[in-house]
Amino acid sequence: MTTDAAPQVNDLLIVTDATSSMNSYLQALRDVLPDIIRVSSLTRCFSRVGIIAYRDYGGRASAAPVTEWSGWNYMDENDDNGKIITQTWLIDFANTLHGSGGYDWPESAKTGLALAHSVMRDDATTIMLLFTDAPPHLLAVGGVPCQAEIVKLSDLRSFGGSGPGFVD
Repeated sequence: MTTDAAPQVNDLLIVTDATSSMNSYLQALRDVLPDIIRVSSLTRCFSRVGIIAYRDYGGRASAAPVTEWSGWNYMDENDDNGKIITQTWLIDFANTLHGSGGYDWPESAKTGLALAHSVMRDDATTIMLLFTDAPPHLLAVGGVPCQAEIVKLSDLRSFGGSGPGFVD
């Protein structure tokens, strides 16, 4: 008797620190993203590709949000909301990312990871590329941005209920 196993489903999620010190990395992402999409589309190695950018709480030079989410680019279908996230739109999203704030050393990586967790699905393996040049906020180090992150992540509703899992 043979059984047909369900094919492996993989998603690619790029999570990047988008603070000022990351501008060269953000440019590298913009440069390489068309190739990532092209190879992914050609090989069908990923069902979906998405990008999350995170910045730090407080002290930001601009009004840039702490997190930004591209939505999923499905290789063959519409996203969960029925809105099509095209490959061109995903590239355009990456082109809008510019470093802002982040003037202390640790960054709000846990907020970025909580958002990432909230957009993953149970029936797929998510391969995550985490681009960062600083560690996450740690309770032992403290500080205003750390406290702001703890407050946000402690909310039971934050990031679809994923937030509390990322509090120290």
